Amino acid sequence: MFSPNEATQVVEYYRDVLSKGQWRLISDQKKPDGKVILYAEQDGPPIWISVWPTTDSAGTMVQLAGAVLAKDSVKAGTEPAPSAKSKS
Repeated sequence: MFSPNEATQVVEYYRDVLSKGQWRLISDQKKPDGKVILYAEQDGPPIWISVWPTTDSAGTMVQLAGAVLAKDSVKAGTEPAPSAKSKS
């Protein structure tokens, strides 16, 4: 999505939101190209937010990505993988 605000303002907004309530800001990285990537967790699905200035400096682009976790996804990750069967 597009914001007419400067990238620094948009990043500060998301840093503030993801540091309150049930959110925990886990990662905050600035890439060499100027893009800022935030990763936050809560007691539900996590979220990744990427923020970067437009090439014409008219505003800022924001990309939001989340995960949808199945109710048994944690359980599935704790069970051992089935052993491989060899061909005879």
